[in-house]
Amino acid sequence: LTEFDILDHEIDVEVYPEREWLVGTSRMKLRVKSFMLAALNLKLADNLTVSSVTSQELGRLLFLKVRNQNSIVVNLPAALSRDYELTLTVRYQGRLERQAIDSESLQPERARDPDIPYVAAEPNWLLSNRSTWYPQSPVTDFATSTLRGAVPADYLVAASGMPASSEPELLPAAVGAPARRLFTFRTGHPVRYLGAVVSRM
Repeated sequence: LTEFDILDHEIDVEVYPEREWLVGTSRMKLRVKSFMLAALNLKLADNLTVSSVTSQELGRLLFLKVRNQNSIVVNLPAALSRDYELTLTVRYQGRLERQAIDSESLQPERARDPDIPYVAAEPNWLLSNRSTWYPQSPVTDFATSTLRGAVPADYLVAASGMPASSEPELLPAAVGAPARRLFTFRTGHPVRYLGAVVSRM
């Protein structure tokens, strides 16, 4: 009963952990499932500001950000028929607060050995389905994906999918900005949602 099916996500994000700031470009390949489709509803966090929505097939599209609902409504210039395939590009940025990483299970506390020095975990920045950090379908959907994340050179990224290479790509430093590294992850089979953790690890 869904209006459209997302087939593939291609996401490029620049993450600034110290500022808790994210700049993203999301390209989605989708197929129309309803009889006729005049508008698209997408989920995206309220704190993220959308600068543009475009389509390879239809050009620049009008959109409306719905407040307090983590939602965007994209108007289409004409109603699309069933099985029409569309590639949508959404550019956005904004601040996302840190989320705590939930424990998989509750374990009893153990007395710490005083002879073993305590080392606190590095601060981390979690991007999960709870924060709606990239545009996605308002209903459960499965899609293949490519995720590229650029972070400061002293940070690492762990994300959904398999790393595209054993070593991240070193990006040239811009004037007045620190060096950055680019991590790429791909999923060979459709997944329900994408997540990532950014930390010095």
